[in-house]
Amino acid sequence: MENLLDFCGQKWKPMRQGELTLFLPKHPPTREGDTYFHASMQFVPPWLDEEDSESAFRMLYVDFHGELPDLRDWRAMAEVTLEARDEVVVLGEKVMAEMRPPEIQLWSHGMRGAGGIHEHTCAGWDTRLSFGAWEGDGYELPVELEAFYPSERARKAGIDLAVKEFFGEVGPEDWAKAELLNEGWRLSYRGRVRFDDVSCTVPINTADPVQWARNMARRDLAMTEFGFCRVNGGEWFTGAFKPEDGICGDGRLVLVHTPTEFFYRWQEEQRKKRKAS
Repeated sequence: MENLLDFCGQKWKPMRQGELTLFLPKHPPTREGDTYFHASMQFVPPWLDEEDSESAFRMLYVDFHGELPDLRDWRAMAEVTLEARDEVVVLGEKVMAEMRPPEIQLWSHGMRGAGGIHEHTCAGWDTRLSFGAWEGDGYELPVELEAFYPSERARKAGIDLAVKEFFGEVGPEDWAKAELLNEGWRLSYRGRVRFDDVSCTVPINTADPVQWARNMARRDLAMTEFGFCRVNGGEWFTGAFKPEDGICGDGRLVLVHTPTEFFYRWQEEQRKKRKAS
């Protein structure tokens, strides 16, 4: 069912729309054209009343992240599928590039009063992620996420079968092992995420870090419209920031947000105030 997360047969509904971030580093990645992305979603059991949904102890958090190959325009995220794929070379010429599947992380808070964070197998998932066509105001992206976490028996059976297949020793007695390959946890989600912002790392000493970040987004992702933009830790509306805000490694982190309905209303209110004064 759309907009419900299925985790091992248990259904979860989203607390709010998931948000997707693209990352533009100060120094481009070694894999030319690849753009790192990260998306976060929060889910609660569907039987919860709306007033109960804010309980952190009833939430399941799902994060997924990876690389979008050869992304020169943010709009090109649409209709992209990310999955494990080997490089294909024909007659010495690369005809299909290697593709790495996205990684996912599942986590939740501990039981009420116990504290702590429970991580649910953050590594080792086999994943496939597909983006659909842009919807809504042009920044909403349908997603289909499929993930499988093999059990220990499934992993062992896979290794044993691979070795036997290599030596040509697979026989009828190994069929039971083949059935184990599907044993494990399964996760699926069909819904939407919103392209929320671009995280840009700019030089620390630039006089206008926000403008520098906007220029990066224009150049590297062909963005032409922007919402609120700010140095990480700075003011949302005024853009003011302290010298220590956003410092990370050898750069300063700036968040370039996409425009929203709230942003356009705020812009209109500012115009009315300036006109009235």
